[in-house]
Formats: sequence, C-alpha cells, structure tokens
Amino acid sequence: MKYYITDVNGNRVPAEGGGFLDLTENVVAAKTLTVEDSGKYFRLVSAGTAGHNITLPALTKGLSYKFSLAKLTATTAWTITCPTAVINGYVSVNYATIAADSESLVTFAHAADTIGDWVELKCNGTTWDIYGVGSLAGAITVTAP
Repeated sequence: MKYYITDVNGNRVPAEGGGFLDLTENVVAAKTLTVEDSGKYFRLVSAGTAGHNITLPALTKGLSYKFSLAKLTATTAWTITCPTAVINGYVSVNYATIAADSESLVTFAHAADTIGDWVELKCNGTTWDIYGVGSLAGAITVTAP
C-alpha cells in the first residue's frame, strides 16, 4: 500500500521509504489483536512445533485482518478466537464450501494444513465476516467450541 504525507510547502509527497506501508507481521506466539492491528496481514510462523491462539478484539466496525500459514506446525493447530459466537461466512476447503454461522473459533488443522492456507476476517460492527481458502480436506474449520 502506498501512502503520502504533506511536506512543509503543502505538497503531497511519498512518505519516507518511498511511501510504501508494510502491513505484514510474522506471528510466532499467542497474540491478542488490537484496533491498531487492523489492516495487517499476519503470517503464522510459529517458532516451535506448536500453533498458537490469536484473539480477536471487541466488535468494531471496519476492522479487518488476514492470516496465512507460512510455516507448518507438527503438534497443535493455530486458532483464531472471538469472544462471542459472531463469525459468519464461509471458507473453501479442498473445493468444498464450509459455512460459518454464528461461530467463535477458526482452526488451521495441524494435520491437514498447507503453507498458503488463509482466512480474512472483517467486522461490520455486529459480526465478523470470514472468507478463506484451505488446500486439503479439513485444513480449516470454523466452529463454536
């Protein structure tokens, strides 16, 4: 994403570093997201063999997060949790549509995951809308624990 600033003369110019904003973050451990994290692309790259949990913030219209597996885990899954069961939408997993209707947990299954599996969550103020793609059967699940 390119962004600009206004210089002392009132001219619109590219920001430092050519004006490109890097919104990519590697996640290596459990994380609780904040409003300031909105718009980021999170690469899930656990430092060990286990996945971790990512917790979504309170519902706030306009929040958006994207997650992608960048490293496989051997022992446990990466999960994304929502404090309330308000995740709706679907993911396409191995060419099958997996519906999400008032769910609260997204799981990248460690036994079926593939590097590049991803989901995106956007908040409309009352629910989280989900869309994503998983390569192998069972790679991504959306449930209410």
